[in-house]
Amino acid sequence: MKINCQEHRKTMQLLALRKKLKEGISDLKKMKGASPEDQALLSGADVGFISQNVYLFCASEGLSTLVRD
Repeated sequence: MKINCQEHRKTMQLLALRKKLKEGISDLKKMKGASPEDQALLSGADVGFISQNVYLFCASEGLSTLVRD
């Protein structure tokens, strides 16, 4: 069996990213002193940054991606 190292690397990167996303995007415990409104705003910004990075990675590798809730 022949393994394509680039495809394996892409798969491992996506699996690692998926694991991080499942664990949670924002750690609200680290936002001490922030109001609940600020925590929601900052968490939303985190999600936006991460989804943009996922999109850019997928575009650079010729993959498609979709943001959904």
